[in-house]
Parts: sequence; C-alpha cells; structure tokens
Amino acid sequence: MTYTINKGKRILQIIQALRGTWWGAHPHMLLTIYRAMLRASIEYSAHIFGLKHSSLSRSLQVVQNQALRLCYGYHISTPLNIIYAEIELTLSHRIRLLTSRYFLKISSVNGHIVINKLFLFCDTVIGSHKTRAGIIYATLTMDEMAIRQQIQWSYVEKRFVGYVDHGLVISDPKDLPLAKEASVFLITSNKLNNKHLQWRKNKMNVKLAAQTLSESCAVALEQLQDDKHPDFLNCAATIKFCKMCNNVFNCLNTRSTFANHFKKPLNKSTAANIFEFFTEAIHYFSNIKLTKHGPLITISKAKTGFLGFILNMINLKNMFYEYVETNYLQYILSYKLSQDHLEIFFSCIRSIGGYNNNPTYVQFSSAYKRLLHHNEVKSSAQANCIAISNISILMMSSSSKKLCMT
Repeated sequence: MTYTINKGKRILQIIQALRGTWWGAHPHMLLTIYRAMLRASIEYSAHIFGLKHSSLSRSLQVVQNQALRLCYGYHISTPLNIIYAEIELTLSHRIRLLTSRYFLKISSVNGHIVINKLFLFCDTVIGSHKTRAGIIYATLTMDEMAIRQQIQWSYVEKRFVGYVDHGLVISDPKDLPLAKEASVFLITSNKLNNKHLQWRKNKMNVKLAAQTLSESCAVALEQLQDDKHPDFLNCAATIKFCKMCNNVFNCLNTRSTFANHFKKPLNKSTAANIFEFFTEAIHYFSNIKLTKHGPLITISKAKTGFLGFILNMINLKNMFYEYVETNYLQYILSYKLSQDHLEIFFSCIRSIGGYNNNPTYVQFSSAYKRLLHHNEVKSSAQANCIAISNISILMMSSSSKKLCMT
C-alpha cells in the first residue's frame, strides 16, 4: 500500500502537468488517464489488503480526492460528496464493491479455499496495532432467489447480459442457459467492537453504553446460554441486568406517542404498568452488590448511575401525579426532559470555538451570542450525546426587530 501511495503521487504530477496543455486538458481525457493509471493501481488486489490499515487507507483516499479535483477542475472548497456523486465512489465503497464481486465469483467454484475459510469466519480474530485483539462472532448465510429469465443489453460491458455467470471468462456466452436463480450471501454480526469492549476510554459516551446494555445484547446472551456455550452457562444475572437497564432507559427516553411497550408515553392508560415496573426496578437497583459480601451498589463508589436511575423514576412518577392527573397535560414524553439537549448545546458552543473543551469567558460569551441569533449550528457526531429528534434548543428569530423604548 505504501508503494501504491507513492506511485499515486507521481501520477498526480502527470495529471497536473497535462492540465496545462491544450491537447490533454479535457476532463474526460484526464479522467481516463486517472482510471487507467491511478485507480487501477489502487484497486489491484483490493480484496486482499482491503481496509485493514486505516491510516494508509486515508492516505489513499487523499490521493484519489486530489486526482478527482485535478481531472474536473473542482475548487478546493467543493464538498467531497458532490465530487463522489458526479464522478466516482469513495475508495472504501469501491474496495467493498470489488471485494463483493470477487467473493461472488469464487463462490461458484466448488471447494474453493476462500469459501471454506468463510465458513470458519465465526472464529476469526482481528486486531490492530493500537488495540488488543478481539473476537468477532459472525455467521455466513447463503440462499437462492428466483429471478426473471431476461436478456438485456449492457451499455457498460457492451454485450448482452442475463446468462448464467460462473465468474469465468467465456468466449461465447450465448451457449449458456438463461439465469433463473441468483445466489445471495449475507454475513451478519453484532454491533459490538473494540470501543464497547474497551469502554474505559469512552466512559462518558452515552451511545456506547446504550448499545451495550440493550435488548439485543441480552438476546445474544440468552442464545449463547441456550447453546450451552461454556463461557455463558451462568449469565442469567447479566441477562436480567441488561434487560432491566434497557427497559428503564426506554421508559426515561420516550420520544413518540406511537411507540410500543416501554417506549410508550406516560399517560393515564399506561401509568399503572409503568409504575409497577418502576417499583420492581427500584427494588432491583437498590439491592445490587458488586461482590457477594460487599456493600450495596447505591452506597458504593459506583453509585452515581444507579442513583440517577432511581431518582429519575421517582421524579417522573411525581410529575405524572402533578401534571397528568390534574389534566394539565395529556401525556409526558420523558426525552423532552433529558439532559441531552444541554449536552448538544454545549457541543455547539465547543464547535464554534474549534472544539475547545475549556473555552474562556470571551469565547463562551461570543459563541453564546452567536447561538442566540443562529441556532442552526449542529453538534459533532463524536460528541457525548447526539440529536435524536429535531428539537430546537433556542426559539429565537433571526430577523431584526425595532423596540420602542419609552
């Protein structure tokens, strides 16, 4: 990959030199040179190295971006998504496309060594030079789908398509029968990655915590326990803990009036079931211990999150009696009371100051005044909280109004 990067930089110099000539400055000619020299070098053996090295992949992507800007004369301020939409796919999508085509071709060969290795994909161990290795459990599913027997002319390949394709080079494809079935391959796995396993580096990331203590994680543990996996024979307590945290989080994070189960809004028809669950959850969190003979979790050093759950459930219950029972409100959407809105607002302030976590008084005051007039600033995707629904934090009009001071 390092050799390919260096070669790509030399080809960039060739494309840049051709832009200054009257006979080679046409965008289509430069794009043809790019595809023949640079893209062919990048995509050679793409199914082998793939995207294993993220830093080298980013360097390759930079080379491709510079080449596309030179070919079509895009300005440096032109967004990359516009360039990709008009000319080429991103490098990562292109490599995935070529890799998928490669595996589809070799799958037609019985007993291919790569296909045999894919069946053992569930025990693949991956890692990087920065983090320790982790195990990804996945499954490869293959099935067939009936398709229509039809011949069409391909303007890209300049030939008729629709015959049976075994991934082989055939001189006369018309001798083959029409394709009536298509083989479909699907590799599935869970969303857990090294960030979930090494959570200590992302303690304040709410998104990771919500994904780890979720219903899908509890279902996965139940499946491993039912399969008699030796490492998950005694995980019933963990399954209960994940389900309890997931259901409490759903009750305290209701966003829609049309949701189901514990995501329903708190109103007079759902209050009885939700409050019954709150009583069970408060009793459960109040009796958890880190060790068998240790203190309760609510009086230990790790009490903050559990006390927060308990206090939020009690406060939501009191709010129901004060506002819904008195017919002041018809229902309560607990997400409207979340601290996420304040976290998103702080992220907007940090983004204005160059993502500075400790702004000065002048920086905070300037950012706050800008947000008062322009509340269209979005928070970062890497922030502690992400915006789930379109809720305006500041309802301030940007139009100027004259006040009569009397």
